Amino acid sequence: EGDPVFVERLGATDAFGLLERYGKDEMIKHAIWIRELITRGKWVDEYRRRHNNNKQVKRALIVEDLHGLGKRHLARSVLQ
Repeated sequence: EGDPVFVERLGATDAFGLLERYGKDEMIKHAIWIRELITRGKWVDEYRRRHNNNKQVKRALIVEDLHGLGKRHLARSVLQ
């Protein structure tokens, strides 16, 4: 009850284009950074302040929106 929700729109992402532009290592670093941001970002204090809640945020729901996901997302180079 009252847990924050983070929606990641994977289907709207041009994974192939991002991989070509930034490379595999940067994509992995970005994925890790996003997960860290969800758990320890500046938003946590803002969320607690807005909800008058002094308790620590212990969990968050991550929704992976796959709308728009297609064969291009499943290319071998993207999945490796």
